[in-house]
Amino acid sequence: MNRLAVVLFITLCAVLARSGHAQQSEISLALELVESVPLETLLDDPMMRNTPEVWCEMIAGADSLIQIETFYVSVDTAGHAFSEVLAQLELAQQRGVRIRLLADAGFARTYPEMLDTIASWPDAEVRLLDVKALWGGVLHAKCMVVDHDDLVVGSQNWDWRSLEHIRELGVRVRHPGIVSAVGEIMAMDWSLGRRRGNSGRDPGAEAQSPGRAVTTACRSIFVLESSPNESTVVRVAASPSQALPPGIPWDEPLLVELIDSAAKMLRAQVLTFDPVGSRRYHEPLECALKRAAARGVQVRIILSNWNKRPGTLSYVKSLAATPGIEVRFSNLPEWSGGFIPFARVEHPKYAIADDQRCWIGTSNWTHGGFNDSRNISLFIDGGPLPDMVGRYFETGWANPSAESVDPCVDYQPPHIAD
Repeated sequence: MNRLAVVLFITLCAVLARSGHAQQSEISLALELVESVPLETLLDDPMMRNTPEVWCEMIAGADSLIQIETFYVSVDTAGHAFSEVLAQLELAQQRGVRIRLLADAGFARTYPEMLDTIASWPDAEVRLLDVKALWGGVLHAKCMVVDHDDLVVGSQNWDWRSLEHIRELGVRVRHPGIVSAVGEIMAMDWSLGRRRGNSGRDPGAEAQSPGRAVTTACRSIFVLESSPNESTVVRVAASPSQALPPGIPWDEPLLVELIDSAAKMLRAQVLTFDPVGSRRYHEPLECALKRAAARGVQVRIILSNWNKRPGTLSYVKSLAATPGIEVRFSNLPEWSGGFIPFARVEHPKYAIADDQRCWIGTSNWTHGGFNDSRNISLFIDGGPLPDMVGRYFETGWANPSAESVDPCVDYQPPHIAD
């Protein structure tokens, strides 16, 4: 802990003592894990609230502004949990809360309906960001900021399936500094977006671009204190490296550092592991995992069964064949109501080193995720959250339907879409 943090902590204790209030952990107030649990599974963690409850609570509590950045918005029939979220969003704009929603321009062609509906509301604006034209990938970040002081970021898309038929993990943050840092990323993306329905960029958009000259950089590292012996350091980072606000670091090197820091145990879960992109091998994460195993770290990884497809399977088998690395495919049973495309899958993105440090992000472990697409990461060092994320991992690892990857088996890819 640095000297300034110590001084601030002592001052805070004195203020609380004088006010007669019991000391309460800033960590527990500021950071909350949020999960989505697929229906008809036993994957629920009773210590975590579910995504629909948290999203509705945040939206209902908004006073002036809700900002949403998401890959896409997809709604099915009424009656799903996501319908209540959208109803709360409409009620918010009816009481005067401004809505700003940014989505990926490419996927807007696949799911245009709800974007058009929200764009028609009087106090709402929808913009599309053409990440493919700008940087070569997609807008893959998933986050919401309410009134500049309440944030949720994680693997949850604004998709009805993401709330009921896909396992997801995110974190709610109630810390103005952290929210402001993520807000800088969102502000850059918003300024580069085009208003839904317009042929060109909105003439009133803020003039900001990755190359704009600025004089100050935002903070990206924050220390949260709860006692002299417990603190949590939170660092905000993002991808791609060529499109970052001043002061926000690129997240892939920090993720490699996290893996390299593991002394005993490294656990991770992502939807997809694919180290090849742009027709070349992209080695940072794969090499970091194999370095960890080589120095005696127990490495365990959960991947979705979507990795049984030929394009990624050989790289997954290479990991599983490495001494010291165990890989399991997650498998979820089909819903009793019938087949749902692009669902019944585990979709979180996180890693934990020694139960002391963790990464929670929006990127899969692919070349494009960190080099071409917009993604956002939180790196959390210390405090209770890494251990909680580790418990979340163990629930998935122990799931009876999880399947150890055998490098010698020829797997059949699952049915993903019609």
